[in-house]
Amino acid sequence: FNPYAGRDHLEWMLFSSVLRSRLNYTGEELATLLRLLHQHKLLQQYGFPYDTLLRQARNCIEAHGLEAALESAIAAVMPPFHPHWESAQERKFKRGLRSLAHLPEGKEILENTDALGRAVNDFLMGLNEKSYAFWAELVNHLVGLDKGSRPSNKWMEEGKLILGKFDAGALRAQFAEWLAGAAMELGMLLKENRHAVLWSPKNEAFLRNLIWLSPQLGDENLNLGIVKFGLLSLRKISGHGPYSLKLGNACAYAFRLLPFQDGVRHLSTFKAKVKHKTFLKQVDRLLAEVAEEAGRPVTEIEEVAVPTLGLNAAHELHREIGAYQAVLRVRRSNAVELVWRRPDGKEQKSTPKTIQEEFAGELKELRQVAKEAKALLPVQQLRIEQLFLRRQDWRFEDWFPYYAGHPVVGVIAARLIWAFSRNGEEWAPAFYHNGSWVDNRGKKIDWITGGVRVKLWHPISSTTEEVRQWRQWLVDKNIQQPFKQAHREVYVITDAELATRDYSNRFAGHILRQHQMAALARARGWNYQLMGAWDCHNIPTRFLPEWGIHIEYWADADWNGETTGAGIFHYIFTDQVRFTNGQERMDLIDVPPVVFSELMRDVDLFVGVASIGNDPEWQDRGGDNRFATYWRQYALTADLSVQSEARRELLENLLPRLGISKIAHIDGRYLVVKGKLRTYKIHIGSTNILMEPNDQY
Repeated sequence: FNPYAGRDHLEWMLFSSVLRSRLNYTGEELATLLRLLHQHKLLQQYGFPYDTLLRQARNCIEAHGLEAALESAIAAVMPPFHPHWESAQERKFKRGLRSLAHLPEGKEILENTDALGRAVNDFLMGLNEKSYAFWAELVNHLVGLDKGSRPSNKWMEEGKLILGKFDAGALRAQFAEWLAGAAMELGMLLKENRHAVLWSPKNEAFLRNLIWLSPQLGDENLNLGIVKFGLLSLRKISGHGPYSLKLGNACAYAFRLLPFQDGVRHLSTFKAKVKHKTFLKQVDRLLAEVAEEAGRPVTEIEEVAVPTLGLNAAHELHREIGAYQAVLRVRRSNAVELVWRRPDGKEQKSTPKTIQEEFAGELKELRQVAKEAKALLPVQQLRIEQLFLRRQDWRFEDWFPYYAGHPVVGVIAARLIWAFSRNGEEWAPAFYHNGSWVDNRGKKIDWITGGVRVKLWHPISSTTEEVRQWRQWLVDKNIQQPFKQAHREVYVITDAELATRDYSNRFAGHILRQHQMAALARARGWNYQLMGAWDCHNIPTRFLPEWGIHIEYWADADWNGETTGAGIFHYIFTDQVRFTNGQERMDLIDVPPVVFSELMRDVDLFVGVASIGNDPEWQDRGGDNRFATYWRQYALTADLSVQSEARRELLENLLPRLGISKIAHIDGRYLVVKGKLRTYKIHIGSTNILMEPNDQY
């Protein structure tokens, strides 16, 4: 006995002792005990011996029958013990009591503690007895699995049997409605950038299990709803991280259960749009499982899983609907349009009234295809851009159907330059133009056919003059590439870097806004944790598994500077860039040129965006005087970086075509514009402006 124990603890000890005794209770005695436990809120205490109490009730009823007092006491404890959730043990305990007392099951199955629970219960309450029996079986199945990161095979098979009893259309519509409601509720919370518990554990389990069972319905609109909900669940909340990694993982696993092509497509969407490392590892595991089952490499299944959406080689879908022909066109990775061709051959963008009124189903299908195309294209664009750092090439006959000749991917691939090699010869870049492969002068290349190897061209593999000719040819043909390729910044090893041998000082000595730098690093696939006023030093790194190479961008916190309310430093100072293969530092000359160029491009991006020198109002807002010299040098007089040099070259090409060409010219690192009152010097790197004649800022 502990003389210092509180009253609650003493009550707990007393009632636990009474429950575990071998006393034979009458119905009246057990009813009194049950009411006292409920009154003192001991039934909701963690670790309460529900099984013991249930056994006492069973023994009492078997010995004395169900007395009125006990029946009344059991009914009194049926409402949830806690206003926001009900544990699995509590639910099991109440089901046992309800069975012993022969109490009728209520129509409400979820908890009325949140919008989702109320929506499901309201739906159930409005059903007739026959329909309720079907839906209650399904909803009970969806709350019956409350643990585990994956559903068991037994649970899935039981779910399939239950789904088979329903009209598929009604089921799809209802699942989509519940999921959309949950997504709307979560979206509203995320707009406030705060974390709150939206659903009780029971209702959240229902939602997760509904997501797991949804792929069995084979509805693409529902699948897109799962994608949307998954992305919302994984959205970061300040000071918390993703809203719910558990729900995000459930959405990913749902696509593991889809047919091969659809599953890989949606998993690839998550892979492209989510940056959370733990979640991405889960997605990679799921893709690896799918690839193993299909007997193909992961990179290959991501290619073959892209649907055509019914588009033709011209990236269009034609449908005869009523008196009109619907034409769905995919022009670029961000341009999908639906137009209507009238009987006279003319086109209109607005949907004809007769189509809206008489062919609503066909119109809905077309809009669904457009929606899928808009979601698919950015994912494929990112996947192809990542090929720069993939050690991958194909046989032409294997590559063409899934890239330049693909109705959807071809919108992207056919506007890129690819490199070709026959019989192991040097790689030759070419562009697919008007049905033929041409070089940077527009001359046809007739040997590109079966047996030739192909890979994505990177400008570092060509001479400066060859790259310049490609850029000019694209401009002359008015071709806009889906991402920077011909105009991509190229980083080569400098004499200074050859001298330092195994590190680069090219991006050392900068002052970066730490939060902005961290966001950019995560977006580019780097590992970096914010540094704060504790022992938290770390180095921004990125690992390329296919090359076995790490890059490190050494940085240190501004230990004498101000921090946020959470103790995170506002600024970091940059130092060397290093490459390693395993534990050993690499000489820069040994780093493959494309790897060096692409990773140094990342670092240049960090500096170019996050440097305080890029903020024209930094000094006016009372910026730290310690950094005033750096800010002025970077913002107004710094030499141009590789990215800024590319910007200058583009301006030199465009300026003669612009209306300001007579009053503007490029002078070194500045775009000089002669105005009516002053002459302005715009720094091409930072975009900050000086005014002549005294270089006033």
